[in-house]
Amino acid sequence: MPLNHNRLTDILKKDSEINFIAFCTTPWHAISTCAALKKLQSGGEKLKGIILADKGDIGNPAPLIEKSVFSSLGGIDYKTDYFSGVEFPKGKIKNLKRRLKTFSVFMRRSKGGRKIFVLHPMSVNVIFAAEIKKNLPNAKVISVITDEGLGSYMRSDFNWAIEIKNVSGSSAAFFRALIDKPIGRFYKRVSAEREELLDCRLLKEKNSGFAENGEMTEFYKNAAENETLNPADYRRYEGAVIISAQLYYETGQIKNNADLALYSEIAAALKSEGKTVILKPHPRDKNLSRYEGLGCFVEKNNTAAQESIFNCLDKKPAAVIAFTSTGLITAKIFGGVRGISANRLLPAESVSNSLKNEFANFERAFSDMVFLPADIKSLVNSVKNTET
Repeated sequence: MPLNHNRLTDILKKDSEINFIAFCTTPWHAISTCAALKKLQSGGEKLKGIILADKGDIGNPAPLIEKSVFSSLGGIDYKTDYFSGVEFPKGKIKNLKRRLKTFSVFMRRSKGGRKIFVLHPMSVNVIFAAEIKKNLPNAKVISVITDEGLGSYMRSDFNWAIEIKNVSGSSAAFFRALIDKPIGRFYKRVSAEREELLDCRLLKEKNSGFAENGEMTEFYKNAAENETLNPADYRRYEGAVIISAQLYYETGQIKNNADLALYSEIAAALKSEGKTVILKPHPRDKNLSRYEGLGCFVEKNNTAAQESIFNCLDKKPAAVIAFTSTGLITAKIFGGVRGISANRLLPAESVSNSLKNEFANFERAFSDMVFLPADIKSLVNSVKNTET
């Protein structure tokens, strides 16, 4: 049975040696979790805890995360399990009461010395942190921010709420996300002031954009390097161009199958230059039949992180092409592989206004880290230049 917050706090009560709970959903979350835990271990923490994924994500059926991704966690006592999610009360009054109670409990200052690290992508897991404080008043809860992906760096609050609505199909989730983003920044600031926050994300703010978080880069690299993959399964990636697909069509932000038309055009142009082209779907993408007929190889096994695949190769791919994928940045940081954003190559009439705004934010934040071609010819030339 998947664990919920109540069962987790019961486990923490019964086993005083457990000092971390980590939440993750995607392969990238898993790598970030490993990096953060190894960072804590390097600081002298003796770690024992639970790594949680959404039900069905670790193991079968159709996992998003393979257990092998955690093979870098030598010396850390952990087990993997499932998380049932957070149930929100029905009704505005009940929700407001819960928020006020959570705020009241979270704002209590820690009294004791038992440290409990709560690892969570992008934000402080306020609800669970408050549950721990309520049930274990002598614990010192330390929030560890792991990496969500590029969306967390470039999206406005409104665009993030749109993403939540598109994924969940819920208007209530949209308004909840719109409220939670600024509140989340407040909780993060309070945690930092109390020295109860560790930021273990891959990037950090620099001027008007972002740069590597130098304290974390090696931990991320090591986490990706230690995932045990069979290199023979990925030989076709060597020297190839990888198209890293995203879910913008499924969320309605790209229309008229414009992404497919662009992928097909890119694949044809690169194949005419003798390049092997591989399309790697997003880990959450279940409609892989959509990519049939593109004229390139489609990776059907999307449980392995791109970063781990690249690491197991003798020869790195020539380039990664995507719109705003995290893989554009990690390809460069981890393996020196060129990242190419295809944002400017989509027809404007097929891109929603919210996505146009997101593309603009991406360019402002990451134009120093990725190449943004104005046409297919420039894209092909950029790939060819990586060989010289």
